Amino acid sequence: MTEQKPVRLPDPASVETVLAGLEPQSADVELSPALNKAFPGFVFTVATIDDPYWCNPHDVVAADGTRLCDHRAWVEHELAKVGGDLNAFWNRHRQSGEKFAEWRGTTAFAFAPTGPGVADFVQISLGREIEFLAGAVVDPDYRPRNVDALFEPTWVLRGSAVETHQLAGPVYRLRGRSGGGIVHMRSFFGAPDAHRTRTARGAAARAGEPCHP
Repeated sequence: MTEQKPVRLPDPASVETVLAGLEPQSADVELSPALNKAFPGFVFTVATIDDPYWCNPHDVVAADGTRLCDHRAWVEHELAKVGGDLNAFWNRHRQSGEKFAEWRGTTAFAFAPTGPGVADFVQISLGREIEFLAGAVVDPDYRPRNVDALFEPTWVLRGSAVETHQLAGPVYRLRGRSGGGIVHMRSFFGAPDAHRTRTARGAAARAGEPCHP
């Protein structure tokens, strides 16, 4: 902490405002300073962990790079054009060059001390996400077994960087439900005060969700 006493805990709405103001090309460098500016008296440190996750495909991109449509809506529309015939759909798109885009991320934590004890800190759980042109809209080698298989591209090896192209990001998103995104441990304003403690914990008990463009 700085010598300046913090006046309030980070709250979900304010944290999301900070995140929305970050430019992707400088987000990694600017996150800590932006949080420090928004919440005077705190000194935030950011650390990432290696726990990759991904979101469902959300866009289809043509071979020339044009974004065509929401992934699910595109699949449903293209299936309707061939009368729901999976074989016709597969033959039509297996070599079309169309790909889907999805967000992939890792967890990041922004944390700052709130007192002298090891348990005196505030922690913000974030997702650091990058949008990738992830893979072909259909498995080029195997016909889909059913319609559901078209929405879950199991033919893409997400653990590999092969044939992936970055489209956007990184962006940071607040994670967690019902208080999971912002956690305050123990003291905040110094001397124990039941009302202050309840207020601080209440302010920390709301969080957002990651994985949405």
